[in-house]
Amino acid sequence: MAEKVASGFDQKAADLELLLSGLEERITQLKIKKRRRESEAEPSETATESEAEPSATDDQDHIVKMMEKFAREIDEEDIKNLPIYEKEADGLRKRIEDYKKEVKGVKRKLFDYGPKAVDLIAEAEEEEEEEEEDSSNYEQRLRKFLNHWKAMAFENRKAGKKTLTELVRQIDRSDEEGGIVFDSMRAFAVDSGTQLSRRIVDYFLLFTDSEAREMAARTRAFLKTIRCIGLEKENSTVTRMFVSLVELVDGGIKEEKGRTTSSVVTESLDDVWYSLRENRLLGSIFYKILFLEIALCCPCFAEVLDYEELMLLWGVVRGTFNEKMNQLSLEINELKETEIDASEDEDSKRQDLKKIFDSKMREMWDGFDLDS
Repeated sequence: MAEKVASGFDQKAADLELLLSGLEERITQLKIKKRRRESEAEPSETATESEAEPSATDDQDHIVKMMEKFAREIDEEDIKNLPIYEKEADGLRKRIEDYKKEVKGVKRKLFDYGPKAVDLIAEAEEEEEEEEEDSSNYEQRLRKFLNHWKAMAFENRKAGKKTLTELVRQIDRSDEEGGIVFDSMRAFAVDSGTQLSRRIVDYFLLFTDSEAREMAARTRAFLKTIRCIGLEKENSTVTRMFVSLVELVDGGIKEEKGRTTSSVVTESLDDVWYSLRENRLLGSIFYKILFLEIALCCPCFAEVLDYEELMLLWGVVRGTFNEKMNQLSLEINELKETEIDASEDEDSKRQDLKKIFDSKMREMWDGFDLDS
């Protein structure tokens, strides 16, 4: 994860190295031309100490202008300015070295901030895939994984570490840049929560034609597992949002079934049979919820991140999460195509419910408050 976060600084060094490469090539050409002139007894003037040199602040703009000049043929002025170009190249090498040191510092800093949540989640999902032949066991593996993170959250909280959400709350929103960073953080949380919520709704809509008591059993079991995912009871804003979502879906489906059946659902089945594929899908959904919970609500940062570091880190989390959402969509479609058989009438009801849930879900996430 630190490797990805540091890539922004790596790019700066790479840009300067590209400029340096062009400058060094031009210097070589100038030296060859100069030697030819000297061999023909036509010594060129050298640049004087009083000639202007670029400052550290406008270094890159100056080099870009020189690169444009280099596109032209070598002239007398180029040869005269050769010492300046060589000095310029030395300055670029120093700046590149400084950027590379900065990259190393950021990587070291990020490792000190806390555990690599993204990488650890990925490892957990790889383990899940390796054991998918016994997918009914996902709850046991999830519980084991959760115990590790809950213990870590407890110890880190005692050590005074903070969650990423808590760091975002400390941003000075009266500052223009701070306001932009805060809004970006919140937009990601809302967008990610909405994306995952849509897929959870899609999962439950697959079973709207099942018996009312079976549907109640599914939502009950789902809620029980989500509530276990919260790392810290008072700070688990992510899991609270998904609990509200499932309660919304449960109520909406019960209301729909109440209109189409004469019976009222007062209890659920004691147990529901889940296919191997459905168990794998459920495990995948819960790991995605846990991913967001860890990313936003696990206290693992000992220091305050500056705006650039926050944005780089958030970018890594966002990119990784989007990949997971694409995979989850494929898994839901696979379950629908292989195991769900519904009539056109049932599909129509599902689409109507989906529109209702989508509207309420967006309203719910639009009200998501990073300060709460």
